[in-house]
Amino acid sequence: MDYTYGLNKIYTPSEIERAKESPSFEREYNLKYLGRRGNVLHTHLVDGVIQVLYAEEYQRPDYNEMLHTVFGLIRKYHIEKIYIDGANPSFIRSLKIQLDEDPDYEKAIARYKSQGFRNWEDSAWMKVVPISFHSRHKEMLAHSKDNMFLLRPE
Repeated sequence: MDYTYGLNKIYTPSEIERAKESPSFEREYNLKYLGRRGNVLHTHLVDGVIQVLYAEEYQRPDYNEMLHTVFGLIRKYHIEKIYIDGANPSFIRSLKIQLDEDPDYEKAIARYKSQGFRNWEDSAWMKVVPISFHSRHKEMLAHSKDNMFLLRPE
């Protein structure tokens, strides 16, 4: 049911007016799920404005097709750092091999951590950076939210 069923019951008209300012209003309140855009997007900063470079949803993606797609995006947009979900080590290794990076990244990470490097993710030695989305999702969403609000045009 859309928001009209809850109007003056669980939503006040002023709450709805505020919600209409959100880009997710149509999806969340009017049930217009297009399946192409979520509320957390890969973004790029140009002249103080966040711009979406590429957003796509894949249903049951083919491993090799995704490897080809990611590699193509890296080349097209001259990406310098890729933060990737660490839950798929075989994909990470394949991508690292394509980018001429050491595929044995777990040992390298362990070595840097043991040497006291606390911000190993930001170092120049690793272009493809595996991140545990499962354990760091709240931190990542908060960071994205902060950046979206800080850079919103007046």
